[in-house]
Amino acid sequence: MQINKRLMRLILEHVKDYCCPGDGIDNPEIDGYDDIEVGYHIMLCAEANYLKVQELSAMGNPYRYKIIHVTWKGHEFLQSTN
Repeated sequence: MQINKRLMRLILEHVKDYCCPGDGIDNPEIDGYDDIEVGYHIMLCAEANYLKVQELSAMGNPYRYKIIHVTWKGHEFLQSTN
């Protein structure tokens, strides 16, 4: 799978808009992308330090996360892609 910066931006925007501090959210559904693509790009965002996540184990999908928040670096990425 290749890096899709558009999908990364969509994920970060979703988290920024819908994640309440302290609560976290599960992998969001993003129109046009399947669960594996979204989960893989959440992992990439976490590796790039754009998102703070907690890994969850789920049968059949290795890319399940509880997303805690967008990091400072994630906000900078969003500003640089606008």
